[in-house]
Amino acid sequence: MNGVSNLKDKILEEARQKASETLVAARADAKVSLDASRQEAEKAAAAILAEADRKAGNIALRLASQRDIESRSMRLAAKREVVSKAFDLSLVTLRSMDKKTYLGWMAGMIRSAQKEAAEVILNAEDREALGAELIEAAKGSLPLTLSAQTGTFIGGFILKEGLIETNGTFEVLTGAAREDLEGEVAALLFG
Repeated sequence: MNGVSNLKDKILEEARQKASETLVAARADAKVSLDASRQEAEKAAAAILAEADRKAGNIALRLASQRDIESRSMRLAAKREVVSKAFDLSLVTLRSMDKKTYLGWMAGMIRSAQKEAAEVILNAEDREALGAELIEAAKGSLPLTLSAQTGTFIGGFILKEGLIETNGTFEVLTGAAREDLEGEVAALLFG
């Protein structure tokens, strides 16, 4: 029995030895596999971080560009507002002309525009203050009358010749001038 027991002990020892070697090899394989997985995970994490950095950089560029566009839009809007106020001020300046200059200007404009019998439409204030005087000053060889109708414009006149109306109101005249002068006014204000 001693021989069987020795054989059994020898087999068990070999089995333990083999199990120990297998365990060591398995641990080594696991460590290699774990290290490889760790390296792949680190590469993947680095790639994800690089992509996130790239995307963040693109977002930052877009935001900076958008901010620049918004800033330029705001500056442009402010400049447009200042130019508009300059033209609005021109209406106030025209309206504050002295009576003699205003009357002479309107009479000259009416005489140069009139081609046939006509009537002049004024705003209510001008009709009352200088209507009759304007008709007298603007009369040429063609019949000219003061209309009973009044306009809602700031100043100037509308010359009505039958179905044709010549608009000499401040709003229309400054609007036409604005188209021609807006660039120059902006250059003077901001150049």
